[in-house]
Amino acid sequence: MDRSTTLIIITNLIAALLILSIALIGEVGYLYVNSTFQPVQVVWPSDPFYGEDVKIDRLENGDILLTTSLDFIANKNTLIFGWPYPSRKELRATIKNYYLSPKIVRLAFSTNNETIYVSQNYLVPPARIEGWRILPGVLNVSLRAPIPRTPFKFRTEGEAIIELKTLDTSSRNKCFFKLRVVRTAGIRIYFIKLRFPGDPIPSMSHKELALFLDFLAATYPVPEGSLESNMFIPTITINEISWRGVRYKLAELQLNESTVGIMVRDYLRNYVTKLSWIAWKNEVLKTYWDRTIAIVPHDWPGRFNQRWAGNTLKYSTTMAFIIEHTYPCVLAHELGHTFDLSDEYHLGEYGIGPSIFIPEGRPAYGFWVNKLLDIKDSECFMGTATKDRWICKLDYRKLVKKLEVHARRFSNKEILGVCGYLFRNGSIFLEPFYLFKGGVYDRVLLRNASSPIIPLDTRPLDILYEDDEGRIIERYRIFVGFRRVRDFSPFCLRIPFNPAAKRILILDSWNDKAIFRNISNYSPTIQKIVVKNNLTHLIINWKAFDPDGDQLFYGVNLSLDDGGTWIPVAIDLKQPFISIPLQELKVKGKILIGILATDGVNTSFRYASYDLT
Repeated sequence: MDRSTTLIIITNLIAALLILSIALIGEVGYLYVNSTFQPVQVVWPSDPFYGEDVKIDRLENGDILLTTSLDFIANKNTLIFGWPYPSRKELRATIKNYYLSPKIVRLAFSTNNETIYVSQNYLVPPARIEGWRILPGVLNVSLRAPIPRTPFKFRTEGEAIIELKTLDTSSRNKCFFKLRVVRTAGIRIYFIKLRFPGDPIPSMSHKELALFLDFLAATYPVPEGSLESNMFIPTITINEISWRGVRYKLAELQLNESTVGIMVRDYLRNYVTKLSWIAWKNEVLKTYWDRTIAIVPHDWPGRFNQRWAGNTLKYSTTMAFIIEHTYPCVLAHELGHTFDLSDEYHLGEYGIGPSIFIPEGRPAYGFWVNKLLDIKDSECFMGTATKDRWICKLDYRKLVKKLEVHARRFSNKEILGVCGYLFRNGSIFLEPFYLFKGGVYDRVLLRNASSPIIPLDTRPLDILYEDDEGRIIERYRIFVGFRRVRDFSPFCLRIPFNPAAKRILILDSWNDKAIFRNISNYSPTIQKIVVKNNLTHLIINWKAFDPDGDQLFYGVNLSLDDGGTWIPVAIDLKQPFISIPLQELKVKGKILIGILATDGVNTSFRYASYDLT
C-alpha cells in the first residue's frame, strides 16, 4: 500500500467519523428545490417556451429567479401553469435532500407573503455517503396545473413576487417569479340591435350576453368585474339614412346594390358611433360607453352584398359591428380592432402599412382564466398569429398601455362629438355635432398636428377651433382612410371642447379645402314632451325652438333606472316626433323619456316620465 492510498483511506475515515459525530450531536443538512413555472392571466401554448418574455437567472446562493417583461393586471384572475413543458397542465419540481434522514415536505406557492397553494405531503429520500461525498436523495414531483384550482389576484400595483418554497422542512434556496403589476380600466360596452323595416328583430339572450362578457373579461387585460354593458338592449329600426346631406327612405332607393351597400354601411357606422356618445350615466349628457356593438340579423347584409361579420371603422371612431348568432371570439376580434390590433402582423407606426402574411404563422390555441373559474381552450380571436404570446399580437404591451390611458377616462371638460364624411376631392360633409358637459374624448385617435408620418391610403384631417377674431386657439389631427377604390370615408369622433371657440374649421390640408360651422350664442330650448300609447306604439311628441333660428336635430333616449343610465333610441331626427313599436321595447313600469336637441353644436336636454303598463 503506497502512501497516497493510505492518505485517501485516512481522509475518508476522518470524513466518515466527522459526519457520524455531527449526526450524534445534531442533524445537519439542507434541502434544495429546483422548478420553473409561469403565472398566467392569458397565455397561448403554441409558443411553448414563451418567447423572449421570461428570463431565467440562477443566483450564487442557489435561488432561481424568473422575470417577465409583460405586465400583469391588478385584480385579474391569475393561475400558475407548468413551463417550459409543451403541456402547460403539468408543473414539475425537483427536491434534493442533503440530510442523512428522509424528510417530509410540502410545496407551497405564495405571493407577497400570502400563501395561495399548499401541496400534499411528500417523502424525500435521505442522502447517502459514497466515499467522501454526500449524494443527496432526489424526489421528482409532478403537480397538476393550473395552481391553485381557484384563481388568485394581484391586489396592488408595482413589483410582485411569486415564491415556491418547501414547508415542514425548509429549503436553503427559493424559486421566484418577479413581475410588474399595472392597473387598467374596464371596458364599457353598449349593445344595440339594428334592423330594417320588415326584418326580424335580432335576438340576443341574457345567457349569450353573459357568455360574450365572460369571454371578453377573460381575454382582455382588464380587472375582473370591470366590464360593464347595458342589460336592456334596444332595437332600432332604420327607416331612412342621411348621405351627403340628403335624407333617403330606404324603401325608395333606386340605386344599384353596391352603391346602396356603401351608403348604408358608412351611414350606420357613424349612426352607431353617435349612439354610443349619447349613452351616459350619473350626470346628464356625460358620455359613458367606450365601445358599441351592433347586433344585426344574419340575412341583412345579403341585400347589399356586404360581409358584416364584424366591421370596424378604423382611424376615426371607436365602435364595432358584429352579426347575430356568432361566436364570442368574433366579438373579441372586432373589439381588438378598436384597440388597433390587426389580423396579421403589419408594418407601419399605426399598424396599417402593407399587410404581410407570414406563411409559417398559425392559429393560436390557448388558455385563459375566466370569471367562471374554468380553463378555456379556443382559437385565437385575432386570426393568424406570429410568435404567439398572451394575445397573439406583438403589440400586447400597446394594448395594456391604451387601457392604462383609459383608466383616466373621465374629464370635467366639455366634449364635442364631430361627425361627417371626407371625399377624395377634399370636399367635406358635416352631420350634426353634439356638445356634452363632460366625458371621454378619443385620445388614441388624435394625432399630433405636426406629425410628418401619414399612414398609407389615408388623409390627414385637421379640426381647428377659432376665436371671435379668427385666430386658431386649438388644433386636432386625425387620419381618415380610403379603402380600396372608395371615393369617400366617414369620420366620427369626440374631441375636447374649447369654450372660447366661436367657429369650428375642418381642413383637408392636402387640398387646402375647408368647411366650417359657427357656434351660435344660445342653446336650443325644449318646451314640452307629450307621450301617448296606442297599444302598438309609443308615440312621443315635443316642442322645441332655437333662439338663434338654427335648424335643430333631435335624439330620443330612455332610462329604466330613474335617470341613472340612458339608452339612446334614435338620433339626428329632423321632425319633433317619433313612434316606437312596443314589441321592440319589451319593458314595463315607469320609464323616463329624454329628448336631446342640437343646433349643430349647442346641445340641450329635457326629460319626462311615463308609466308603461
